[in-house]
Amino acid sequence: MSNDLPLDREGANESFRGCFVFFVALVIAIGALGAAGYFLWKQFAPPGQGPLKEPLADNRNAARDEVRREAADADAPNAEAKSKNRLRQIMLAMHGHYSQFRSFPPPSDAKRDAGGKPLLSWRVYLLPLIGQQLLYARFHLDEPWNGAHNRELLDKMPDVYRSRGIGPDGNRSGFVIFQDPQMYQIGTSGPNIRQFRDGTSNTLLVVEAGPEAAVPWTRPDDIPFDSSQPLAALGALPKDGFWGGFADGAVRRIKPDIKPETFRALLTPNGDEVIQFEREVEVR
Repeated sequence: MSNDLPLDREGANESFRGCFVFFVALVIAIGALGAAGYFLWKQFAPPGQGPLKEPLADNRNAARDEVRREAADADAPNAEAKSKNRLRQIMLAMHGHYSQFRSFPPPSDAKRDAGGKPLLSWRVYLLPLIGQQLLYARFHLDEPWNGAHNRELLDKMPDVYRSRGIGPDGNRSGFVIFQDPQMYQIGTSGPNIRQFRDGTSNTLLVVEAGPEAAVPWTRPDDIPFDSSQPLAALGALPKDGFWGGFADGAVRRIKPDIKPETFRALLTPNGDEVIQFEREVEVR
């Protein structure tokens, strides 16, 4: 008769418990490593100013979802539709930057080199958020846009920055912001939504200028603001109007005959104006 005995049930249970405890410990360890890696990425990932400290309000997330649903059709049949779709991508990237760093990209002249020269435009800082991480990595972030290295990247402008009237080989963008301390440049680290006291749906961030007013896309310089003639800096405007990207993420057509005082009010984030622009700006 054989002396071999069946495996003791208590021993089998003990073996199972040991395997289960090992599996749970392994999952916890992997999760801890992932959380640590994510924390470090949040701390040091470009191009933001720091980690997001608190979640966005639900309406901000809803705005981003709406922009994402309607974002870019690369094969849009005409220049007007392409320009609108590209501005939608830019506004989606703006809100993506806000989601990560609790601010929109820094103003054009916020970052300077040791000699005081402005470095790079807000368009460069948005590159990782429009699928251009590799191009972003090629920039020397501590060198001005026209430095020996960075100027070689001027001709690498992504199509998303190519507004109406800019050819396929052009390096200028008509998607611009106004240069004025009371407009976009609220703070050196980029404006916070809380600072748009007039309401994000009543405040313009990015506008579409005519080709003659377009600027080199990497240069930290946009267009000047003249309070008496705020539309003049945009150059010749299309007869059917130009596109504007609002702080809530929406892209709306602005009529070329918009009243200067209405346009000026749309550019101020906290001017306390009462804005009624239904006939001068598309509501949707």
